[in-house]
Amino acid sequence: VEVVLTLESPNDFDYVAVEDPRIAGCNFLPKERSGWDWRSGTYRELKEKLTAFFYGTLTVGEHEIRYRVRAERPGVYHVLPSQLYGMYAPDIRANSAERVVTILAE
Repeated sequence: VEVVLTLESPNDFDYVAVEDPRIAGCNFLPKERSGWDWRSGTYRELKEKLTAFFYGTLTVGEHEIRYRVRAERPGVYHVLPSQLYGMYAPDIRANSAERVVTILAE
């Protein structure tokens, strides 16, 4: 499953974090690692319950973050909203909508 996060920034922001909760029933692919993500220009940390992305500078415009997970357990899952926040500016905040994901058995 490819997860795609699309960010629309109305201004330039420094030191922004994006946290995306992991989809229940899914795990990271073995080749996915924490570290610099050249495609999105972010530093990425894979954690047990979420994936965190860190921008040194988030410029005006649309940005896309992509990563992959492996669906392992069939079911219907509610995915919590992704959150964006300024690491040193607490008044910079944004949330996505909740999603519902259905994983079917083979």
